[in-house]
Amino acid sequence: MIKRSTTQAALAARVILTMFVLLTMLQISGCASQPNPALNLGGIDLEEAFKGQMKRVDQILGGINSLESAEKANAELQHVSMSIDDLVFNSAKLSPEGQTALSILAVKEASNMEILVGQVNGSPVLRDAIGETMQGILERIRQLI
Repeated sequence: MIKRSTTQAALAARVILTMFVLLTMLQISGCASQPNPALNLGGIDLEEAFKGQMKRVDQILGGINSLESAEKANAELQHVSMSIDDLVFNSAKLSPEGQTALSILAVKEASNMEILVGQVNGSPVLRDAIGETMQGILERIRQLI
């Protein structure tokens, strides 16, 4: 009887530990993300705002198919850059926990942005049209780290 209880307790502990690890992995990967209250500032979810700007960069870059569209994209990318400037300014108003959470998010986004900047710089036409603005966005993201 005691052996059976011990076995059941060990099994329950393993199940709980497995669920904890799985939930932690999902949270880290963003698959189970829920709003982080530490990133809420005046009713604005800064995580959502930041991720939205990063998605906007992808959309803008995806719409470039000519020199003319690259030049038009530059103005839109500058708007994204200004939005990230606002985020940098407002990040100072977050709690230490919020600043840490935003920093962790910024590390991931900086890595993605470095790849995009590298791709832009690989094309002389894109580098001339949007390279400087893309580099500026990357620098602003790094300010959040």
